[in-house]
Amino acid sequence: MTPFNGFTQDTIAFFKELTQNNHRAWFIENRERYQRDVIQPAQAFVLAMGERLRNISPNVIADPRGNGSGSIFRIHRDVRFSKDKTPYKTNLGIFFWHGSARKDNQPGFYFHLDAEKLGLYGGMYAFNGLQLEKYRQAVAHPQSGRELLRAVKRVEAHALYQLGDLHYKRIPKGYSAEQDPRDFLRYNTLYTVYATPIPAEIHSTELIEYCFRHYKNMYPVMRWLLDHML
Repeated sequence: MTPFNGFTQDTIAFFKELTQNNHRAWFIENRERYQRDVIQPAQAFVLAMGERLRNISPNVIADPRGNGSGSIFRIHRDVRFSKDKTPYKTNLGIFFWHGSARKDNQPGFYFHLDAEKLGLYGGMYAFNGLQLEKYRQAVAHPQSGRELLRAVKRVEAHALYQLGDLHYKRIPKGYSAEQDPRDFLRYNTLYTVYATPIPAEIHSTELIEYCFRHYKNMYPVMRWLLDHML
């Protein structure tokens, strides 16, 4: 596989045009562009980024398959339960995860690139039922609760990152405010995010170190999830 040399202007142009032509006929006509300008550099990115991430998280999974089973998400949208019936996602999504062979509901690092911005995420996007109860127990436990607070403060000290939003209006039944100094019990997700207009590094090998630096800054929250959610 060709080494990663950055995403090109053609990668960005593909998503710009897809945004304006989000229908099957256009995509079929431009399928070769998608493979050449999106999938191929994305596969090289997965391998290079995965190797770099193992310096801080040795068990991270970086799978270059481009069919949706690996780190690269499918471009086809699931429109069954969505008001938006456009068939294609207008972004590249890549996930480096931990845990089981399947990436669903696992802690990991996410990369989002569209025609206008780059988003880097670290954590878990949504807890399922069993995970939510496990998370709440870890938050409420005196030691692991304090560890989470310290981890979040370390990430927030960089002033570049945001923590996932509150979800529930009240502390869940069976828990108390004394167990939760930062309202973590009202979350149904735990992740940090860095969002920025597309940086110049996107077009070069420097993107690997650029992303690694931010993922490393986010890692304290990721480490907490790996310790308490797997």
